[in-house]
Amino acid sequence: MNKLILILLFIPINLYANQECNVVEELAMNVMREHQRNVPKQYFEKYIAEEIKSNPISSLYQMIVEDAYAEPVKMTDLGKEQAVQSFGEKYKNICESSRTEDK
Repeated sequence: MNKLILILLFIPINLYANQECNVVEELAMNVMREHQRNVPKQYFEKYIAEEIKSNPISSLYQMIVEDAYAEPVKMTDLGKEQAVQSFGEKYKNICESSRTEDK
């Protein structure tokens, strides 16, 4: 399993304000990458329930997992990589939008 996903889960989202949205983007990309590799959604659900349920990031992580798995698995490597990139950009944009609204 991609160990980067596990590492990202333990980085507090508010660690550095200017890096917050980059962390969200990476998390989203990693979840979508694993979905495109046909990793079962249950893997993430189990991890959320057993390992990070009390972590503030768990609700964001669960939302990203649900959203990623609502998307179809692409047939080609190019399609898979485009899905990963656009999914990461989507969550980075959402994060940046919410940060500007908070100011």
